[in-house]
Amino acid sequence: MADVVDEPYVDNEMSENMEEVDEDTKDFQNQMQFINNSMDSVNIFDQIPSYDYVDTQMFLENISKELEQQKTLNKLLLSNEQTVKTYVEKIKTFSAVNSSKVQEQLNQISSVSAELKSVVQQNASLKEKYSEITELSSNENYVLLARNIQELKKQKQDILDFLKKSQIIAPPLSA
Repeated sequence: MADVVDEPYVDNEMSENMEEVDEDTKDFQNQMQFINNSMDSVNIFDQIPSYDYVDTQMFLENISKELEQQKTLNKLLLSNEQTVKTYVEKIKTFSAVNSSKVQEQLNQISSVSAELKSVVQQNASLKEKYSEITELSSNENYVLLARNIQELKKQKQDILDFLKKSQIIAPPLSA
């Protein structure tokens, strides 16, 4: 009797999802490498321009608001079927009204991101020209402050990444 070899079943959707997971894993590893490298060579000159007390307070308020929204969603999901159906209709309406706006925002973010990366790279090479920056970067007090600001940003990014991984559309939570 001949052995019958079943051809493996290939689920294209599952295959695409696995590619996304692989891409997400690579992106995560790159971010962690960047953070690890950044923690080794942290300096106050790099951290001060991106620290904003008011922005951080707004982040805290927004994340608290997201928590309340998630609790509301939790109650909704635990409620009856008619309430859920009503909510689904609201989602359909939202989609019809906001799809083009979201696309425009996506285009704008892509454009700004590309320009931001270019300017950051240029700044990195320009700051090497000044010995004062190098001296400031090695001062113990400034290094500690820079590490604290960097850790603050890392924790903000961690929660944003968690929300993204959970596929939650959060209020504006700038890192």
